[in-house]
Amino acid sequence: MKLLIVEDSQPVSTRLQRAFGKLPALETEIADTFGQGLVRFRASHPQLVLLDIELPDGSGLDLLQTIKRERPATRVLMFSNHEIYRQRCAAEGADYFFDKSGEFEVLACTVQSLAEANS
Repeated sequence: MKLLIVEDSQPVSTRLQRAFGKLPALETEIADTFGQGLVRFRASHPQLVLLDIELPDGSGLDLLQTIKRERPATRVLMFSNHEIYRQRCAAEGADYFFDKSGEFEVLACTVQSLAEANS
């Protein structure tokens, strides 16, 4: 299963890559901007996309809309410090929302479960 992580914070993306790199059923790729995320999404066709909302060159919400419009079956996991976006993300089609400050372990377990179910 392919996972695309779109996250502009190097420490956060490194932590995510370490956590998911241990999962044999998962191939992980990282983008740190909206533009890179869009290009990699279209090129690699990931089954999972983990999106930050605030990116240096655009909004993860806009990328979420594009992903769901182009490939609705793609599972999108939003990962943000901004809890206020939880309902909006759900309304825009996000499959999951995780708060960066307190739900990292839940996110990791969810990704692991999705990867194992797909293998």
